[in-house]
Amino acid sequence: NEVAKIVNMADNSFSRYFSQRTRKTFNTFLTEIRLNHASQLLLENKMSVAEICFDAGFNNLSNFNRQFLKQYKMNPLAYRKNYEEEVIL
Repeated sequence: NEVAKIVNMADNSFSRYFSQRTRKTFNTFLTEIRLNHASQLLLENKMSVAEICFDAGFNNLSNFNRQFLKQYKMNPLAYRKNYEEEVIL
């Protein structure tokens, strides 16, 4: 709703326009951006997964874990550990 108002479009029109141009829904796009941000935070600092979850814009830790697993095929802690092991090697 907020983005549609910013670009001065009706909700349905914005949704259709965005989907046609990107071949994904705005929510899917936003989730990808949030997960990208979260993955960077996991690699760059020692914040807890819960802190990263909320910092990346998720409101629910279990949903964050589910979405992260769906995109990266591993949970956030495994992602961090995998990166740390690659750096050591």
